Amino acid sequence: SQFVQLFAPLIYSWCRRAGLSPADAADLLQLVLAKVWAGIANFELRAAGSFRGWLRVITRHALLDFFRERRGRPLASGGDDGQRQFDQTPAVIDRSTEFLSSDLRDLAQRAFHLLRTTFPPQAQRLFELTVLEDRTAAEAAAELGLTPDAVRKAKSRILRRLREILEDT
Repeated sequence: SQFVQLFAPLIYSWCRRAGLSPADAADLLQLVLAKVWAGIANFELRAAGSFRGWLRVITRHALLDFFRERRGRPLASGGDDGQRQFDQTPAVIDRSTEFLSSDLRDLAQRAFHLLRTTFPPQAQRLFELTVLEDRTAAEAAAELGLTPDAVRKAKSRILRRLREILEDT
C-alpha cells in the first residue's frame, strides 16, 4: 500500500509525459506495477544503480512496447499522431530528467506525509518550509527561531531518514 502511494504517481507522471492519455497511462501504470511486483525479488540495488532508476527502465520498456503495439495498428482517420508519438517516445523519456527535481520533491512529499507522525512538530514544519515551499535555510531559520546551520542539519537528517525508509519499500 505504501509502495503504491509513493511510486504510482511518479510512474503515472512518466507515462503522461510520454504522451499517453489519462486512461492509457492508468492502464500502463497497472502493467508496470505488475512487472515490478513480479521482479522485485530479483532486484539488486548494486546492479540496478537505484530503485527509482530500475522503475524508470521498466516504465520505459513498457512505454516502448505500448507504442510498438500501436504502431502496427491502422491509423485512425485524422492523421498520424500515434506514429509521431512512437517516434518521439525515447526522446520524451530521456528528456524526463528535466522533471527529476519535481519528481523527487513529490516523492519526498508523499513519503513525508505517510511518515509525518514519526517526526516532531518542529521537524514537520522545517520540512514543509525547506522542501515543499523551497525556502532557504536562512528563511526557515528566521521563522523557526533556529540558526541556518541547524536548519540544514535537521533537513539533512529528515531526508536521510526518508531515504532509509524509501530504500525499505
